[in-house]
Amino acid sequence: MIDLYAEFTAVERVHLVLAAFSRGDLEEVARLRDSCPRVTMSAGDPRYTQLLDRMGHAGMAGLYRWLEVSHHVICDRLVVDLLNRLVLVETGLTRLDRGNTKELKVILRRDRELLTHATASWRKWSAAWKGIEAAITRFCAERGLTVDQFFAMTKGLPRPIDEARDALEADIRADPQWEEWLYRDLGRALSGEHPSDGE
Repeated sequence: MIDLYAEFTAVERVHLVLAAFSRGDLEEVARLRDSCPRVTMSAGDPRYTQLLDRMGHAGMAGLYRWLEVSHHVICDRLVVDLLNRLVLVETGLTRLDRGNTKELKVILRRDRELLTHATASWRKWSAAWKGIEAAITRFCAERGLTVDQFFAMTKGLPRPIDEARDALEADIRADPQWEEWLYRDLGRALSGEHPSDGE
């Protein structure tokens, strides 16, 4: 006797399963499922493919955060440079001008306050940037990778990261909280967990 169940095409089998489901015939669904021809498939070792995928996710997580902080460093550095020039010009005008000195001093005081806030922000983001770099360097060293190898799947480091490196406050140290936070996040991504949403 010919086993008709084994002869169905994939399309016929799907239609029959859907019809069986619609009439509530779960026994027929099981017969159709069990009689489906089997195929042998070959795939790469999941220990390799999954680890490579997780390494790529870790690289993207680190790169995203580094780019975000680089943006703050570059913007704050530009603001600090502009305010420094403005304060310098206003200081010179205050010394030269005899008629509006009082108003100029008010403007100068306000711009110096803005400069103080902008400098503090620039220093904070510079420390965060250095913390991120330290976390990535540590993460890579512990796994026998270079930073270039770690970011190879993301096509390397984008230019804003190098631009931020040039715009950093030179005398500031890496923020240890940022370093520890990102280091843990990279470890989470490598183990298959979701990275955290923020510091």
